[in-house]
Amino acid sequence: MPYKISPWNTFPSSSWEVVRRVESYKKLYAKTAPIDLLAAQLSDDAVQLTALKLYPEFEKYGLLFPANPELSAVDANVFWHPDHFSSAVRFHVLEVASVRPEARPIKLSDYPAKRSYFKGADGSYHARFLGAGFWFQLHCDDLDLGSEDVYIGLEFNHAKGREKRLKTAALIFGILDGSLPARTNIHTPKRADLHRSAALVYDIRSSGGSWKDAIEAHFGKKYLIKNPDKFEYARTIVRNHYLRAESQLRGQFLKILNQTR
Repeated sequence: MPYKISPWNTFPSSSWEVVRRVESYKKLYAKTAPIDLLAAQLSDDAVQLTALKLYPEFEKYGLLFPANPELSAVDANVFWHPDHFSSAVRFHVLEVASVRPEARPIKLSDYPAKRSYFKGADGSYHARFLGAGFWFQLHCDDLDLGSEDVYIGLEFNHAKGREKRLKTAALIFGILDGSLPARTNIHTPKRADLHRSAALVYDIRSSGGSWKDAIEAHFGKKYLIKNPDKFEYARTIVRNHYLRAESQLRGQFLKILNQTR
């Protein structure tokens, strides 16, 4: 049966839709479970996950820790390794004395997104802000949040890649101050429908479904009834989606992820 595909159409969530279908990943996850993670609810809207051990075997899939392939990227709390983003931004918690509310600094509890946090066994710390069309991941070292009632600052103390990081920071602040709508499509692929169609057709074919099943799922149940002479055309379309999915499963998912700016 096809997976339930996430409605969050971003490059990172599209990458996860591929990874969760990779047979070697599913076998590795099954062999690794149960996963040593502690979960703490920081607020009604945010959770913090803490890893009790490292999971280096999942790095080849771009992940900081094992995520359940049965779940969408949001529900599985997927966190990608910062090295796979073209402009990962570091952050730090501001000292209370240095906070100037009139300057509109980022207060975690007020950020208009679905928020989650991950503390790695190596001491790294990661924050994830999600919206319908954006996915921001920030990272730092040696932090353990007890609450979201803190302000953070973004760091730009390295010259390499500064233009991309500055652009990412501008987008993060744009969501915060409302100059960018919360539903803006910052990280949505131009043809997100192609990613979704590829996943749908792959699920049907890999679970034993026919090309006719794939055509009806993609074009609609009545398409072939209304267009009986269009079978070969429709099969070509869905077959191309299947081939795209196969290509992504062979490792193209990290290329999709790296398009996140």
